[in-house]
Amino acid sequence: MCKQPSLTGPSAAPCGINIRSKVLFSMVNTDISNSKSGLQIFHSKGVISNSTFRGNKNALHCHSNSSIRFQGRVFFIENMQDPVGFSAIHFQNSVAYFDGYTLVYNNRGGKFGAVIAQNSTLYFEHVSQTYFVQNQGFYGGAMTMFLHSILNIASSATKIVFNDNHAWKSGGAVYIDKFTYNHPHITLTRKYQCFFYPTNRQAKSFILLQQYIC
Repeated sequence: MCKQPSLTGPSAAPCGINIRSKVLFSMVNTDISNSKSGLQIFHSKGVISNSTFRGNKNALHCHSNSSIRFQGRVFFIENMQDPVGFSAIHFQNSVAYFDGYTLVYNNRGGKFGAVIAQNSTLYFEHVSQTYFVQNQGFYGGAMTMFLHSILNIASSATKIVFNDNHAWKSGGAVYIDKFTYNHPHITLTRKYQCFFYPTNRQAKSFILLQQYIC
């Protein structure tokens, strides 16, 4: 029988962690690896700092009006799709703040790639650095955004890099569905340090709606 690991010290979580019911949490120096459910967050708010998600079938699912902030150095490495076949990292009806150094490396989704934002807002904070490298999915190798999702880049000191991501159909680095793009509250800023290396590959064109991203 699996036991829930401590959220305040080094630990392994082979069976994952569930955080529910309006909890305020801090997860520091935690290793969630080779689990079937990763970290599941429901109706809660918290901070993840200096932690690693590696080799999980569902690294992170943040949903039901949850809020999460990534600080320090956070790594998502070689995670697989969630049980419904969407992505390795899933934000649903939630808010995420990238406020440190975050690496999303070699994650493989199902229908979508490493990250999916569904009716969610992703904030890339001032002086944060986020790298999406060698991720894969059918749509949006690194990231997919749909259903009123918002991508907010804080300032010229914010750095987001997409390198060598791959989509089998559309959106080598990022896929944005038309419903999300047409929504009046979407924030996509081109003038800041978010850019795409030419190795973001997909089966058709370079990237769907590239002209509207960074």
